[in-house]
Amino acid sequence: PWLGSIDDPDAFVPALMAGTYKLSFNGQATITSIGDPVQIQNKKYDATTNLTTADVVVQKGNWLVYLAFANTKRTEASATNTGVNNIRLLRPGYHNRPGDLFRQEFINAVSHFPVIRFMDFVDTNNTNPDFPGVTEWADRVLPSHAMLRGAPWEYVIELANLTQKDVWINIPVAATDSYVQSLAHLLKDNLHQDAVIYFEYSNEVWNPGFTQYDYNLAAAKSEIQIEIDGGAATTLNDDAGQCDRNDETLWGGRRYVKRMKEIGDIFIETFSPGNRSSFETKIRPVFSWQIGGWIPYYSCVLTWFENVYGGGSVKEHFYGLAGAAYVNADGAAANATPAQLLATMISNSEAGRGKKRDTPTSWTTGEGKIGMAEIADIFQIKALQYETGPDNGGGSATNVRNRIKANRAPGMKDLLLHDLGTNWFNDNLIHGDLAMYFVLCSSYTRYGSWGATEELENMHTPKLKAIYELAGIVEDNEGPTFPGNVSVTMSGTDAILTWTEATDNVAVTHYRVSDNTSALATVLASEDLTVTLPDYPAANLGNLKVTAVDAQNNVSGFNSVTTGIEEDQADNVLSVFPNPFSDSVTVMFNRGGRLVITDMLGQEVFRKYVGKSAGRIVLPLQHLPDGVFYVEMIYDGGRSSGRRIVKR
Repeated sequence: PWLGSIDDPDAFVPALMAGTYKLSFNGQATITSIGDPVQIQNKKYDATTNLTTADVVVQKGNWLVYLAFANTKRTEASATNTGVNNIRLLRPGYHNRPGDLFRQEFINAVSHFPVIRFMDFVDTNNTNPDFPGVTEWADRVLPSHAMLRGAPWEYVIELANLTQKDVWINIPVAATDSYVQSLAHLLKDNLHQDAVIYFEYSNEVWNPGFTQYDYNLAAAKSEIQIEIDGGAATTLNDDAGQCDRNDETLWGGRRYVKRMKEIGDIFIETFSPGNRSSFETKIRPVFSWQIGGWIPYYSCVLTWFENVYGGGSVKEHFYGLAGAAYVNADGAAANATPAQLLATMISNSEAGRGKKRDTPTSWTTGEGKIGMAEIADIFQIKALQYETGPDNGGGSATNVRNRIKANRAPGMKDLLLHDLGTNWFNDNLIHGDLAMYFVLCSSYTRYGSWGATEELENMHTPKLKAIYELAGIVEDNEGPTFPGNVSVTMSGTDAILTWTEATDNVAVTHYRVSDNTSALATVLASEDLTVTLPDYPAANLGNLKVTAVDAQNNVSGFNSVTTGIEEDQADNVLSVFPNPFSDSVTVMFNRGGRLVITDMLGQEVFRKYVGKSAGRIVLPLQHLPDGVFYVEMIYDGGRSSGRRIVKR
């Protein structure tokens, strides 16, 4: 489901979520939609294979796909309400790739960044048993499970290997030593050899809003109670010179770093048996705590750690400490404009810098990012951010439309460059290390406009432009050329489509086959450039199109089987500006005809005849939703090259 349209003034929904989904399952059932209206078409049951298939057609703008299965029969001979199994729903554009775990567009998007944090991916929050329950390796999610609450570790490995990226993982709060050891072996045996593993103990164990906080604190209290009752001694409530030894919250922090050490020791021994050579080079434990709270807590906990494990032990067991220094618009007027919200966020970023201790020994002072970085320097480790970015959530609907607009505004780039560049990486008092942006893609609602983009097909948002600049990533704005020589033949009821390769200034990664109803198929650039579309209506062959996609998800215009037209010649140039746009665009052309704008599904959203000679025209397009569109000029005997435009 895509929640953005609830609050979004533009009701934005990613274009490629619409189209035809291919549903299949073993058994029989009556299927109805109880979410947004969708169409269930071409439903068939094959008694020989006990397979039901159907098309689930989602119209553009709809986002809540909620299917109900009633009158189920596991086999034709089974009683009613015995269930079905092997349910599969293939999204538009991937009907021909049932074995693919990830969309190529997702792989392309992720591949630009050096590290992937998998906290939400594996569903870290609020999934632990109550203390004293534990999570054993046999309890983990497996790819073979019928329903997944969070992704299995095997999927973490597959994505990291496909993209050749480092990983940041979150160890379950109730995981036993045996679980940790099995996970370490799984990663060592299967993760690509160049991968570095950052890890933290669960997520935000400092946060009372999560059940992992309750678990960790209960475990700390239990350890102390055992000592009080005459059992094994503990150091969790020892006096270490900083903070109140009877502070229960402090016990939780101390248990956190103790458990981090235990987990780190297991990982390091697994990756470099008999020595610690894998520490930092391969295994990077990160003490992640609350930067928005009382900064001296980091010092309290780490001072205790060295009191227990010896001087210098922090830098021997932790790569760094981390916070989540989000920037927000708290204090802005209830009717603040997007520009005013961004200005408030700049001020918030300045305030978030904080300050150093009043004196080197005044451990109860120090604030914000500077205060955290100072503690990292004292213990000779790195300062990181386990999450960062703009936080305009909270759940209130007050001024939510402008809060969302601020996250799309061009000024968001400048805000992030200031907050993460000026006030993190380039600040001489902070000299920040790795900062993990939260998150790559999301809807924008009253609960937050977190995503660096709202659709993976648009990798050129103001947020991403800032991230590229900060990370030294070269932004590629140039799309591929048209695929050539598109042709189709029928083999019985199947359509067989072929084409020749497109070229790109970086690399074409894949081709998208679509028609006037939906994206249909994906073919990787490394594969044979052909696809078979089963049971395709011959009357619709003229609507088939092939689009090339490059490594930054830029697309070519499409080439149609009806014309097989190649890319523009020198005499049919088309220019469109500004791009991105909000209300209107100017189109300049040196040969007229029918000016056509289509969305990412190839569906026409605008058409205008502009005469046959060269000219210039302003198009009012404020009625279009935010998203990516293609402009081209069609004339007798040809067409111009398509121009990608972005409305926001």
